[in-house]
Amino acid sequence: MYRIRRTTLVKVAAGTIVGAALAAAGIVWVAWRSDDDPGHEQGPLFAYITNTRLRLMHGTQQLGAYDADFAFPAESAERVMSVQFTTDNRFAFAVAQRETDAFVVSIAVSDGTAKTIPCQCSTVVPVGGSDVAWLDEHNLRHVVNVGNGEATREPAPVEGKNQYTDPSLLTGGAGFVLIAHKQARDADLDHVEHHTLIGADGAIKDAGTSVWAVRSATSVKADRIAVVADWTDNICAAEQSVSLIDTATGIRTSTEFTALGTRRFRQYDGRFIDDVWWTSDGDLYATVRTYVCRQLPDSNDIDFTTVVPPSLWHLEGTTWSPVADNDGQVMRQLGPSSSLHLRDDADHQEDPVGGTLTLRTGNRASQVDDHAAAFAAPAYHAIPGRPSRKRPNLGIPPCKRDALPIGQRKANVSTLACHGVLAYGVLQGEDVGALGSQSILWVARAGTWQELASGTATDGQISACDLQDVNVDPAEVAEEIPEWGGSTVCI
Repeated sequence: MYRIRRTTLVKVAAGTIVGAALAAAGIVWVAWRSDDDPGHEQGPLFAYITNTRLRLMHGTQQLGAYDADFAFPAESAERVMSVQFTTDNRFAFAVAQRETDAFVVSIAVSDGTAKTIPCQCSTVVPVGGSDVAWLDEHNLRHVVNVGNGEATREPAPVEGKNQYTDPSLLTGGAGFVLIAHKQARDADLDHVEHHTLIGADGAIKDAGTSVWAVRSATSVKADRIAVVADWTDNICAAEQSVSLIDTATGIRTSTEFTALGTRRFRQYDGRFIDDVWWTSDGDLYATVRTYVCRQLPDSNDIDFTTVVPPSLWHLEGTTWSPVADNDGQVMRQLGPSSSLHLRDDADHQEDPVGGTLTLRTGNRASQVDDHAAAFAAPAYHAIPGRPSRKRPNLGIPPCKRDALPIGQRKANVSTLACHGVLAYGVLQGEDVGALGSQSILWVARAGTWQELASGTATDGQISACDLQDVNVDPAEVAEEIPEWGGSTVCI
């Protein structure tokens, strides 16, 4: 759920697990299910990791666990800590480290027993059945059955393509993996990756280019991959996006968060996608949040203000639509009345990775752990009830005359046109413009209307030059606000 920076090696403090009596690495914890316990098919089966432990859960009952370092940084790419299930849902697994040795830890759903497999890797993905795949330090692709630890294919090399090098593993599916190759030795394009799909037979499909991919998810039918990419200029100019890859063709399709507004009109400075997941019916959901930030005067400190708190979104075609508030948490549906919620409320100076994980069943909420970093669950078939759920507040206040700031001007808003996150109006008064008239463009930002541009010409009309002075494209304003009617060329 939380990013591990590409070039930063962090000594991560071990999180404390509530109720643990021992913290020695390598100890397996097993809680057997009773005979009258309904099978995992009928209950909320899930797994999660802390800095120091992988746990497999059935509701609030622990099926099995394993202690190791699960928070070591990825070596070759900016990725997130991750726990996953095999394609057949028989095992939960994650990558861990002890001293300098990396290995795969798996826990069986059937009896809670844990196994480890040496891998010298940072990312492991499911590739069908109980098989998983990884790249080793020599860029050899390994495919191993986590149930018995045996290789199901011979290791195969993964080569770079043209100017791309440094391969890393993004995700996998039944019979394929998705590989990212970083742009080689070019400072201007250092954050660009080339993506390729590699089949079980070694066949390669081009899957296009992307900025850094920080998380990805393969659909249950393995026909599509959702890739979250992270464009970051600086901490106050960051935007994550989602694209879809067709695994049959490698064709990539972009998706849009139109309802969030855009950075071009300064709705927000940062947009982050904290989770992305598929239902077994092929619906895609994501947890999304936005914020604005400013540097405090006479200080190096930055003040962050949330615009849209973490909220659940659903992909409809190529456009994302808001579903519901997440109460400031990452949410994943587990069944008809059960869901998992992860809140990032840890003290990150004391514990850089972790938050409170809560299982909600009906009207009951049970805290599972207060140091959870990531979780996973088998795909649930039903779509959460979109029509009946409260839609999130997108930070757009009511568009009405008395809500629009006009500063110290002695004037009234005589004409008003509202278009989503933008409002266009004409002020009439004794001290506005040479002719007593001035047009204003407002933008909804962080729950309030703010003046974006105003007319400076003699007639008081906003010109293309006025818009360019505030780094706004006049052509985009013309498209969004037909009432403006100005020229899109700055003369």
